[in-house]
Amino acid sequence: MDSVTVRALEVDSVCRTSLSDLITELCFNSIKQGQATRIDIYASLRDARTVALTVRDNGLLADSATGTGPGARPSGRAPAARVGVFHRRQWHSGNVWLAFAKLSGRSPAP
Repeated sequence: MDSVTVRALEVDSVCRTSLSDLITELCFNSIKQGQATRIDIYASLRDARTVALTVRDNGLLADSATGTGPGARPSGRAPAARVGVFHRRQWHSGNVWLAFAKLSGRSPAP
């Protein structure tokens, strides 16, 4: 994570907590349901008000068309901030979760 993203999350506790909860759940799902042995997590500012989160694993593939299968979706527990989660399948084995979280607008300038 670059320093601008770190600073933006330092001042936005709601977004930071939401992403932390989501990362915890996606990692748990990847290991327990998808039997992943490797998980990579990336976060960056997509624009001045949006953090993009990518979580990749090498676990069993979820069925992205139906939303079923190991690690297919996080639980119904909604994060505190507005977070949209989109799942897609990698070209090789594993899963990629994409999430976008809105910042409060109090982010520091780059």
